[in-house]
Parts: sequence; C-alpha cells; structure tokens
Amino acid sequence: MRILDSEAQRIELDFASLSRAEIEVFCIDPHLAQALDAAYWRFMMFARGTTAVTAEEEAQVEWDRRRFRKYVTKVRQGWDHALPIRFMHEECGLPYATTRRMPGCARSKRRNGGKVCTC
Repeated sequence: MRILDSEAQRIELDFASLSRAEIEVFCIDPHLAQALDAAYWRFMMFARGTTAVTAEEEAQVEWDRRRFRKYVTKVRQGWDHALPIRFMHEECGLPYATTRRMPGCARSKRRNGGKVCTC
C-alpha cells in the first residue's frame, strides 16, 4: 500500500493508495486498507449489483447472494448506509471503528475521480 503525503500526489482514478489525509479523516489503518476495500466492493457487487469484472468475481457474487440473502433483501427494501458497515464488520471480521467510515471514503473517492478531496 503506497501512502501519499497529499492528495495532490494522487493520479486520477488511483484507488490503490492512501493519502495521509484519508488515513486521518477516515481513520483507516493502512494495514487494513486492502481488506476494507475488498470487503466494501464485495458487498457492493452482491447487494447493489455493481458489475463484476471477471468470471471469478461473478461466481463470488452468486455465492454471496445466496449466503447473505438478508443484506440483498434489505437493499431491495431501500438503501441503508449501515448495511455495508454491518457486512464488513460482522461477516468479514473487520473492526467496527474502521468499517463505519469506509462508505464515506468510497463515496468521496467516487465523486472526486479517485481523490478523497479536490483541495
């Protein structure tokens, strides 16, 4: 995991590194960053229908939809920002203090072309 001193160093659409601002604002432990990212996008693929890229991911999505049906059902009833947090904490065993900030971090990056902030 590459740690950037500022967001200005980040290349557009760089989702594989962390900035010091990101670590501070979202309280992300750099050692957990890859596991958090994987858990978050795993949830988004099976629960929200975000497109799987590979056949392996598609197989994982189908397995997850069967195994974690309670999340898929709740998403269809209406989006709840607590669902990915609960999934990452309860099903993936990641610390709650970190998982509760991950959706905000992901939304921020998605809105800003991979950057946490545009400042």
